[in-house]
Amino acid sequence: MQGSPEELFVNEILGRKVLIVGDVGTGKTALTVQILEKFVDLGLENDITIIDMAPKTFFISGKRIGGKLDEYTDLVKKVKYLAPSVVYAPRLTSKGSQELLYLVKENLKNLDPLIDEYIRKPTKILIVNDLSIYFHAGDLSKILRCLSKAETFLANSYYGKTLKNDFNTGVSRRERDLVKKLMRYMDRIIVLKENYYVRVI
Repeated sequence: MQGSPEELFVNEILGRKVLIVGDVGTGKTALTVQILEKFVDLGLENDITIIDMAPKTFFISGKRIGGKLDEYTDLVKKVKYLAPSVVYAPRLTSKGSQELLYLVKENLKNLDPLIDEYIRKPTKILIVNDLSIYFHAGDLSKILRCLSKAETFLANSYYGKTLKNDFNTGVSRRERDLVKKLMRYMDRIIVLKENYYVRVI
């Protein structure tokens, strides 16, 4: 099924587990923001937790890559917004395998406490920005615990070929494998391409 992100209605998201995937620059974060806006319009802000795992915005060859949700919208101030002070982009900033693995471990150290906080104090709706960052070293079972706590789970995740240079550390393969495993638990998978999406049920 093809169409524009605007055709994705909230009633297809609420009460379901939904994963938005795509390569860099396909609009995963922007679509997540659009859905957040609809949730807030419905007065659901007190039911929402956001775990923002994204690094700050990068620009490569003029294309915007990622970015934290608070760079896109002030609505994060109306919900429970959990974000580390620093998130690294290991494959974009590392000069070798040792540095990449160090940054991966630092990200895990900064992100795990936020996941633990949600598990301790869950809300009905959980939104995760840039989940694939966690899968560089994190545990799928912790994300599945979040799924069990949330009535509505919405996450976006890199799933492409652009960011493949990991200096033969296996980080990219691990990330892709865990995203694929998570897909098995989803009610909806939205695969974003340039300018359109394909909804997989």
